Amino acid sequence: MAGTLRREGFKENEIEAALHEINRTRCKPPLDAAQVSKIARSVARYDAANDFTEVAEHDSPFDLQAAKVADLLATDPPPRRWLVSDRVPLGIVGLLAAAGGTGKSMAVLQLAVSVCTGLEWLEMPIGEAGAVLMFSAEDDREELHRRLKSVVDMYADTLDPFDSAAFDPHKAAIAERLHVFDRVGMDNRLTARMNGELHRTAFARRVIEVAEQVPDCKLIVLDPLARFDGGEPNDNADSTRLIECAEEIRKATGATVLLPHHVSKASMKDNASGQEAVRGGSGLVDGSRWVGLLSTMRADTAEKEYGIDPEEAAKLVRFTTPKANYSAPWEGVWLRRITGGALVPTIVEKADSKPERKSEERYSSFLIIAKELIRKKEKEGEYLNVTKLRGYGGQEGIFSMGVGSVKTCIARALEEGELFKREDGTLRLF
Repeated sequence: MAGTLRREGFKENEIEAALHEINRTRCKPPLDAAQVSKIARSVARYDAANDFTEVAEHDSPFDLQAAKVADLLATDPPPRRWLVSDRVPLGIVGLLAAAGGTGKSMAVLQLAVSVCTGLEWLEMPIGEAGAVLMFSAEDDREELHRRLKSVVDMYADTLDPFDSAAFDPHKAAIAERLHVFDRVGMDNRLTARMNGELHRTAFARRVIEVAEQVPDCKLIVLDPLARFDGGEPNDNADSTRLIECAEEIRKATGATVLLPHHVSKASMKDNASGQEAVRGGSGLVDGSRWVGLLSTMRADTAEKEYGIDPEEAAKLVRFTTPKANYSAPWEGVWLRRITGGALVPTIVEKADSKPERKSEERYSSFLIIAKELIRKKEKEGEYLNVTKLRGYGGQEGIFSMGVGSVKTCIARALEEGELFKREDGTLRLF
């Protein structure tokens, strides 16, 4: 009743007066007067005739004739359309879940840039390029500015590290197609509870209205999902209603609606967690057609399973799709966080998979880089010692290996006569 009165343009005092009268004459027993006033204040926060939608208003009568499948039998089905070829379908609702700080927002921003430009996302080809709408309810425009700079720099360097102008046409596409809405500190709920019942707000319709103004909208991001959820997070029915709101958006726009979300605390202790890692009611995963999962390599298994220093492991992220209704099974890919936070695909091998070959490849790579570095520094009048050379270690260093691994390679190179240490402690090639 309160929502109906607000839709009709009633003000808070009018709604409150009407509710008190209804409460007095119809409710047996009547509600507490303070509770009635609270309901009136709550519903009055919404814009009149704009903030609630009735599902029944949008439902069409069941048409038996239209439901017949004769036309389906007489024609070939349309080919499936992809946002990311063979990986993320176009026009579905999807979740991308990860623990805080893993890099999901950066991965989503990279996807947005790829959709705008047509460039690969994490080395996966884009199926259909187009415009992107991002509703950011957690990171403001200033923070997104910093992240976008890191992403664009990474894409430009990947395209042509020697000619920054080569990326200019793609930068123009981003400027034209990427739309970022700073929704920090605002009411972004797709659903809201009134009088004990969960109702849709008009937020989905507002998203649809702005999407209709953007030519060729392919991706809509609501980040993070929790800021758009007005129901009980662990209630399956509420989660299903939330997904239905996202489905309303994707059905009206034809775009993929991506919902970045968090994982449960328990799943952070298990690298093998699948779709059950997603936080909240099972209705979220059940209703979504695609679920992506990002998980950081755990320090306690990095050395044991992969032979990787904890320093390096903290920058490695596993990307999998535990639920992909329309794609073939996929083992996933390892990603590495580089300076600025962008994610790039990398190769991570198990420690027991040809360890000797892996060790030799690492050592050979070290020798090539170390000798060239020593030669270069000598020309500049500088002579490196063991400590200085070891300082080039770390995942962001030129050797792409941890400091401990660099130290081991230096010791081996000295032992085998590949490098020589002078009496003053400097390293030479002969």
